[in-house]
Amino acid sequence: MRLLNYVSQFFKNSKTPEPLFQLVKTDKQNRLSYQLKRTNAPMAKAEMSIWKRAVASASDPDRPDRTDLYALYQLALSDAHLFSQINSRKIKTTGAPFAVLKGGTANQQLTDLLKRPWFGDFMNLALDSLFYGHSLIEFGQMEDGHFLGVHLIDRNLVIPEKGLVVAKIGEDKGIPYREAPFNEYLIEVGGADNLGLLKDAVPEVIWKRNARSDWSVRSEKFGMPVVVIRTASTDAKELDAKEMMAAGIGSNGYAILHIDDQVEFHESQHSDAYQVYLEQARFCDEQLSKLILGQTGVSDKKSFVGAAEVHERLMNEYIERDMRWLENVINYQLFPFLISKGYLLNDAKFAFDEPDAEAKQAAVKKLSGSDLSTSTTEKAQFVWQAELDKWTKTLSANECSHG
Repeated sequence: MRLLNYVSQFFKNSKTPEPLFQLVKTDKQNRLSYQLKRTNAPMAKAEMSIWKRAVASASDPDRPDRTDLYALYQLALSDAHLFSQINSRKIKTTGAPFAVLKGGTANQQLTDLLKRPWFGDFMNLALDSLFYGHSLIEFGQMEDGHFLGVHLIDRNLVIPEKGLVVAKIGEDKGIPYREAPFNEYLIEVGGADNLGLLKDAVPEVIWKRNARSDWSVRSEKFGMPVVVIRTASTDAKELDAKEMMAAGIGSNGYAILHIDDQVEFHESQHSDAYQVYLEQARFCDEQLSKLILGQTGVSDKKSFVGAAEVHERLMNEYIERDMRWLENVINYQLFPFLISKGYLLNDAKFAFDEPDAEAKQAAVKKLSGSDLSTSTTEKAQFVWQAELDKWTKTLSANECSHG
């Protein structure tokens, strides 16, 4: 019996090892998504030590792992200010009018090819690579010569440094998605080593959350007045009854005491202590605004008109840079892909609409308060500089009066 057990165990242990990744048999066209299963996104704690380890792990040249870093990214995006700033930057680009040019002129028929839901989703996912660092976008099925949709391959399963998609989080062996047949319907946006703007946004969100947490603790301790009952009684039962009465005096609104007992409410003497936490949270918001949009004035409701206009122009420069970047992605990655799938986009070029000359002249005219001429631009700059100097003097006077 022992010999039989030994022989059976020997053959059991000598089985052919399972492949590192088992491909699914499907009659669908080659799509990487059919080989993957949905995964649960891991949760992360808002701690600086975890962020440092996550960045180090994602930057590991031998075995890069972005799982913990992406978990922190999801945590950071729960911050309302950061989420708003990112959306403000993306909406300006995805909502801008565009055209497909052929022979230097707009072609309405070719432009209509892109006015479909999948194209808006593609632009949105492509822009996400600016914040996440990388986006692996897969195109869905085609119907009547048009794609029905696009979707993102789960970032937790993608190792862009090695060009692999793994079956489970944490593995380092998987499908080489840059090779046939899986690269047939994939477009990769973003650098393989780029960790995105969210890497630098996470610390600000962590510090902000810590400030609000400390503020909450202080409010719990000192937000309510301290109740003190002075009594001459030494009876244990009576003291227990008074203690229970003091514990519920806020919700009950009354107390039954001896005529010689006294009740006192001690309020916190530091009425502006919250400023420490509020200023830290505001500072973190300002840093997030500068990181995403390059300025703070557009999202600050207390901004002066002149300063807000300067900040808006700076924000528009960020948006224009995003547009030029997205144009390159579409012209040099998307269009060749679409041409290979039968789209008639040969020699065509995608471009966002530029503000026309009349709009630019109207803006300068509004600023200068006069008709355009050969010296209009110089005059507008002079008027703007005068308004800026006036605003600076007003701001200095206000600071002196409050100082």
